[in-house]
Amino acid sequence: MTRGLTYRMGRIVLPATMMFVFCISALLLHPNAIAQTSPSYMDYVRRDLTWYTIESEHFLVHFHADSSGNGSSRTARVVAEIAEDVYEAITDLYDYKPDQKVSFILKDYEDYSNGAAYFLDNVIEIWAPALNTPFRGEHNWLRNVISHEFTHMVQVQKSLKGSRKLPFYYLQFIGYENVQRPDILYGYPDAIVSYPFPILNNPAWLAEGTAQYQREFMSYDTWDSHRDMMLRTRILAGEELSLSEMGGFYSQTSLGRESIYNAGFAFTQYLAGRFGEEGLRDISDALGQFTNFTFEAAAKDAFGLSGGELYDDWIAELRIEYATQTADIVANQVTGNLIQSEGFNNFFARHSPDGTKIAYISNKGEDYSTTSLYVQDLASGEISEFKMPHGSFFVSAYTCAFGHSLAYGVTGPIDWHPDGELIVYSRIRDTRSGHLYADLYTIDSKTGDETRLTRDARAYSPAWSPDGKQVAFLKSLDGTANLYMLDVESGAVRRLTDHEDGSQITEPAWNPDGRSIAYGYSRLTGRDIRIVDVASGTTSDLVVSDSDERSPAFDAAGKFLYFSSDRTGIYNLYRVELAEGGNDASGSRSWKQLTNELGGAFMPSPGPDGSIVYSTYLSTGYKIAELNIDAVETVGEAGEDGSYTPPSVFGKARKSTPAPTADSQQPTGMSGQDWEIITADDDSIAAFPSSAYPNRRGQVSDEYVADGTNKNKTSAPRKYEDVFTSFSFMPVLRFDNYVARQRNRTEVRLTDRSRAETIWRNTKLGFYTSSREILGGLSMFGGLLIGPGSRSSASTGDYVSPTSL
Repeated sequence: MTRGLTYRMGRIVLPATMMFVFCISALLLHPNAIAQTSPSYMDYVRRDLTWYTIESEHFLVHFHADSSGNGSSRTARVVAEIAEDVYEAITDLYDYKPDQKVSFILKDYEDYSNGAAYFLDNVIEIWAPALNTPFRGEHNWLRNVISHEFTHMVQVQKSLKGSRKLPFYYLQFIGYENVQRPDILYGYPDAIVSYPFPILNNPAWLAEGTAQYQREFMSYDTWDSHRDMMLRTRILAGEELSLSEMGGFYSQTSLGRESIYNAGFAFTQYLAGRFGEEGLRDISDALGQFTNFTFEAAAKDAFGLSGGELYDDWIAELRIEYATQTADIVANQVTGNLIQSEGFNNFFARHSPDGTKIAYISNKGEDYSTTSLYVQDLASGEISEFKMPHGSFFVSAYTCAFGHSLAYGVTGPIDWHPDGELIVYSRIRDTRSGHLYADLYTIDSKTGDETRLTRDARAYSPAWSPDGKQVAFLKSLDGTANLYMLDVESGAVRRLTDHEDGSQITEPAWNPDGRSIAYGYSRLTGRDIRIVDVASGTTSDLVVSDSDERSPAFDAAGKFLYFSSDRTGIYNLYRVELAEGGNDASGSRSWKQLTNELGGAFMPSPGPDGSIVYSTYLSTGYKIAELNIDAVETVGEAGEDGSYTPPSVFGKARKSTPAPTADSQQPTGMSGQDWEIITADDDSIAAFPSSAYPNRRGQVSDEYVADGTNKNKTSAPRKYEDVFTSFSFMPVLRFDNYVARQRNRTEVRLTDRSRAETIWRNTKLGFYTSSREILGGLSMFGGLLIGPGSRSSASTGDYVSPTSL
């Protein structure tokens, strides 16, 4: 998850004894840049949204809602509940509490998922849509992201070498052109140096590792099968990141940045396991000392060993355990043949109805996650690329000032029309209000013609019905996803599921009979596969276990269901027969394992000829592979024998047990308060009713106050009033080199200045200061610099050629 400093440092140079500048600035853009750049890529005030605030003991939660209460109000109530739940647990571990109430800003005007902790401002931004990434498993989004970002707030502030209100110390030098004319005081600057001394040197891997670790007893984020897959394949390939590479996100691809998160979580678990949770507080303390500017040095103070020694011990253990645990898999590996190996994000391969082609999305040729649509002929290997202008993964397009498009993109699952020509997909574009919404499009695989099916619908993950008349899709509002159906001809939309509790739905797949749709489902952690009857909207479980099942796909006859599962600790492909009598003694359907991968197998698409195309994970990312099912019939029934187990250094490895609930048995030694936190279920928290919102006089309905719905440790919502961050002060020591040792022509009667006098006359002492309104309404920046070596004017002539400067 991303963090950032909100301060934009500037420089003010004026030829004066004392300078004080207080400026509010506006950015003037080239007209062409304005027309071409997405407004959502800019940070600006959302005037079309009405903002409210609820308050709890330690937090302010700011959210937007319309007159009907639609917006992010349920998310706001859940966030306030979670934040108070985890406050004591996180602050106790680091023995540190923020110096004021922390503000959460909730965003549900973008089909995008993230969190950001502005730790110098005590501000956290949260996007309501749940994270769905191929590099991490399924977790309770809000419980996870709130704990993650608040851990950032506490751990990073704990490791600061001073107050958050003094984030930088500036050392500056300005040199000037040498001029000879006596009527010119000094020339233009020809050398400008500004070096900030930060009070933070927290390596990226430790910041992200501690935020994912949170607390040992908290199960909101765990070492899941996706994370283990990424590290396992790197270690076995000898491609692990070095300790210095883990230190920062600079010069990294998207896969490289995620690998830093991944390795950081793993190394943090190792440190906590070896030195106890208190070791995370000790290393944060050590980093806060001015004697330590690297993790290697701080580790010596905190643990008695250098950072390099600890890293080497950790890697050595991983190599041994990974090699031991995967020996049987390597000897009996069953995997498909690679048919697409470029890029590291190759997803959602789909057989065409006649089985002669596949369509997939890939980021080949890109360093980041921007993906394009490709169609490949399986016989000839010929590939057609379809780049969609003005559509990329998170913003509409990256452009240069002259309007030339630099990046494109397609998002999420794709699907073929039954006629074998049209492909439906989703991509994100900005609305007129600058909101990033996903919509459905089709493209003709022969002509490249594109047709837009929806507008501002927030529709993604489409699946075409067998008759080609309807498209099933997903839509997320206020942190909850539901399944919908679009009539292509009329444009009518029908809602098929009715979740309001934070549930998540993924990758719908039509049964070939057209009467039902299978989909991935999750509410707390992990995924199962459910099915909904299209006519009635009735849902039922299809594939459910203690492991994670995802990406359902039917064969053409509707006899088998294919899917991916981490039942053995590694994701592989499975199938179940849907005919009557296919249940085993445990009541679940009989599984047939089809692959035995060292990395993982995902997103299967069965073809009419008995082959499957799917995404396989290697140390270099996701690739597309093809497997002949008939050749793997000997893999056999899936069971627990020979299951893979992650290395013992991972104390937070996800066990094959359901998420704990209030009815579960409380572990021995765990306090009642901690048990209450990890078993908390937010499904009963609903969006604010319309009666909860203040009227024009700022009053809340007596009905709302009396009905008891506001029971979650917070105030009633009130209209948002400007909240400004604390003023930050950045001390400055500047050498303004416009006074030279050698006198000019008007001063020949005087001796040259000494070095000490010259330095003293050129020295400026002062500070910069800044603050901002947290929703972007106003940013303030100012500075005060004093020249202590300056002198009063000695004569009237000094005003013509000032010797006192």
